Amino acid sequence: MMRRQRHTRLLIALVAAALLLAVMGGGRALAQGTPSAPVLPESFWGSVKDASGNPIPTGTVEAWMNGVKQDSISIVNGQYGGPGGFDDALIVQGSNEEDKGKIIEFYVNGVKANETAIYNQTGKLIKLDLTVNGTSQPPQDTTPPAVAATDPANGATGVTVVKAIAVTFSEEVQAGQTYDGISVKDAAGNAVAVNKSIAGKVLSLKPNATLAYNTKYTVTIPAGAVKDLAGNALAQDYAFTFTTQAASSGGGGGGGGGGGAPAPSTDKLEKPVQAGASTVAEISGKAKVELPAGAVTGTNATLKVEVLSDDKASGAGMPLLSKVVNVTLKNGTLSGKAIVTLYYDKSKLTSDQVPVAYCYDEQSGKWVRLEGTVDAAGGTVTAHADQLAMFAVFAETKQQAPPAPTTSFKDMQGHWAAEAVGRLAEAGIISGYPDGTFGPDRQITRAEVTAIMVKLLGLEPGKESELKFKDNAAIPAWAKGAVAAAVKEGIIKGYPHPDGSLTFGAGRQLSRAEMAAMAAGVLEKKLGSIAPAELKFTDAAAIPSWAKNSVATVVAKGIVSGYPDGTFKAANKITRAETAVIVLRLLEVLGE
Repeated sequence: MMRRQRHTRLLIALVAAALLLAVMGGGRALAQGTPSAPVLPESFWGSVKDASGNPIPTGTVEAWMNGVKQDSISIVNGQYGGPGGFDDALIVQGSNEEDKGKIIEFYVNGVKANETAIYNQTGKLIKLDLTVNGTSQPPQDTTPPAVAATDPANGATGVTVVKAIAVTFSEEVQAGQTYDGISVKDAAGNAVAVNKSIAGKVLSLKPNATLAYNTKYTVTIPAGAVKDLAGNALAQDYAFTFTTQAASSGGGGGGGGGGGAPAPSTDKLEKPVQAGASTVAEISGKAKVELPAGAVTGTNATLKVEVLSDDKASGAGMPLLSKVVNVTLKNGTLSGKAIVTLYYDKSKLTSDQVPVAYCYDEQSGKWVRLEGTVDAAGGTVTAHADQLAMFAVFAETKQQAPPAPTTSFKDMQGHWAAEAVGRLAEAGIISGYPDGTFGPDRQITRAEVTAIMVKLLGLEPGKESELKFKDNAAIPAWAKGAVAAAVKEGIIKGYPHPDGSLTFGAGRQLSRAEMAAMAAGVLEKKLGSIAPAELKFTDAAAIPSWAKNSVATVVAKGIVSGYPDGTFKAANKITRAETAVIVLRLLEVLGE
C-alpha cells in the first residue's frame, strides 16, 4: 500500500505519546556505552494576525532559539501549520537537554511576533496564535558550531578496531574551508585513511581499513573544517583521543608481532565468546574469524569455525582459491559485524584474475560477493560480514570486476558517495548544477527527489495542466512534468490544508523518514509486499508512525541504514549525496 503524507512535521501529533513512553536502548547500538535519551522536539501551529487583528494571509513564519533559526513554514490563509496528524507544523529541535527552558522567538515575514514560547522538550504539538506590530528583524546567526559529543568519547579505551568515528555538533553543519584537514592519526603520527561525510549535525569518519589493536588514535578537526548553515565556521581546533582494544589471546594471525601459541592446525575449532573483549578463532593457513567486543548477544555463546569439503562450492561457477569455511554461533546471535580472513592459494591465480571473498546465502541458494581487502603478499582476503555462513575465496576475471565510474563534478573527487553519483549521472538519473558542481552536502528538495524517482522508474512526464496544487506556481518548470507523473502514479502527494486545498512544497527539504517512505512506495509498486525488518535503532521510537513500516521495508532490502552511533535520525534532512546512495541501492534491488 502506498504511503500517505511524507513530511517530517507530521511526526509530532502521531508519536508524541510513544516518544514520552519509549524505553531507550531497545535496538542494537553501535556506539559504546548507554545511549542518552533523544532530545524531544516541540511543534507549533496557529493563526497569524496584524496589530489590528486582521489575518495575515500569506508569507513565512520563522522560529528562532539561541540566535539560530530553527525552522520556517509558509502562511496559508492566515494560518501556519495545522492541528491534524497529517498537517504541516513549525518544529523546534534542540541540540541537547541544556536547551530546555530557553526562549523561542517567532518572526512573521521578518517582523518579530509579540508572542514567545519556552522550549520544554515535551514532544507536543502546541497551538500558538501570533500577532505582529513591531519592525525588528530576525537576529543574525553569529554563533559558530561547537562539538557536542564524540563517539568514541574522548579518552575511551577498549574501542573496537572496526569502529566508525562520529562527531556530533551543536547544530547542522556543512564542509568548511579546512574540511580536508580533518585527520585521524596513530601515536606515531601516521595518518589513517578515512571516508568523511556529513549528515545533519553528525560528521562521520569511516576508516578504510581495520584499525590496529591496542593503539592510541587522535582525531583532529581544525578550525574552519565545518561551518553552520549561516556560514559560521568552527572557531577553534578540536581534538580527542581513543585507544583500541587489545588483541585477544586467541591468536595473532596475519603478521602482527607478539607471541602466543600458534593457531591450531585442525579443521574444526570452537571458542567461547568473551564478554567485553574480542574473540578470535583461527585455523592455521585457512581462516581467521574475529568477533569484536559487543558483536554478539546472548549468554554462554560459542564461536564455531569448520573447514568443509570443496564440493560445497561446486555450484558457484567460479574457480575456488581457498577452503570453504563454515562459521556459526551456538547460544548467541551476531548483532555486529564479524571480521573474516580467508587464506587463498596464490598459485591458482592467473594474471587476469583477482581473488574475491564470497559468502553463501541460504535463502537464495547463491554465493554473494563481499567487499574485502586483499593482502596479495600474505595471500589473504579480509571482509566484514553481518551474517555468519559459509565463506570462500573465488577467482574473478578482472573484467568481471566493474570499474568504479568517474564523475565530472568538480566537488565529487574523493567524496565517499562519488561512485554512486557517477553511476547515476552516467545513467542520466541525476544531474548537477550549471557551475559544474553536484553539491553533495546540500539538502535535497521534494522537487529534486520527485524528478529523480520519475527518471528511476522510466516514467513519461505528466501533463502540467493536471497539477491541482495551490502552490503550482512555485514548482520549478523543470520539475512540473515529473511532479505530474509522480502524482498520477501515487508516488507522492501534497499537504492538505483546512480549506481543503493541497500544496506540494517543491522547495521543502526532505527528511530521512520521508525518503524512506518514498523509496518503500517505489519498492512495493514494483515488487509487491515486502517483509519488514525489525527496527533496532536506538531512536526507533522517534520514527513517525506513518513511516515505521516504510523504514522497516527499506532496511530489510538494505537500501537505508543507520548512523555509526546506532541511530536512524528520522527527522534529519537528507543530503544529495545520501539520496544518490539510496537511489543506487534502490536501482540495484529493482534490477534483481
